[in-house]
Amino acid sequence: MQLVVKNKFWSLGGASTVKDIQDNPVANVKGKVFSITKKKFIKDLQGNTQYIVRNKFWHFFMKSAYIYDKDKNLVCQIKRKFQIGSKFRFLKCGDKNWEIDGNFWGWNWKLLENGVVIAAVSRRMDWTDAFVLDTGAQDPLLMVALVIALDNITDREKGQRN
Repeated sequence: MQLVVKNKFWSLGGASTVKDIQDNPVANVKGKVFSITKKKFIKDLQGNTQYIVRNKFWHFFMKSAYIYDKDKNLVCQIKRKFQIGSKFRFLKCGDKNWEIDGNFWGWNWKLLENGVVIAAVSRRMDWTDAFVLDTGAQDPLLMVALVIALDNITDREKGQRN
């Protein structure tokens, strides 16, 4: 399934739209207006929260983000590796053995599980951040949460608020 995740041009809390490649709505991302951790809620079309993404509150050298399910159980923690380049580590992801391969700063990357590509993202040039996500057979909203989490980490490193 291919999705387009696009940050809204004007949003107090950092909202995004999620549409399929034919421009049909699939989900929404709503951010909190006042949130130090940039908390965002990935919601289905009925408005039900499916995933929650937030940044780590205290960070000194390595930025990280957390993905929670609708029951607020930790699904995954993503942390930037302390090195030159754009490497990330996945911590506390249950039995998943995930890694990112590609040019993250250019937003062309693949999510691998045990060396097999399970999702791919490419950045689309637009007025705001927009990403084309090929989720493969994965849970599409979990993959959207992953894109939002990585976008949160890189935005925080660039000093952006939303």
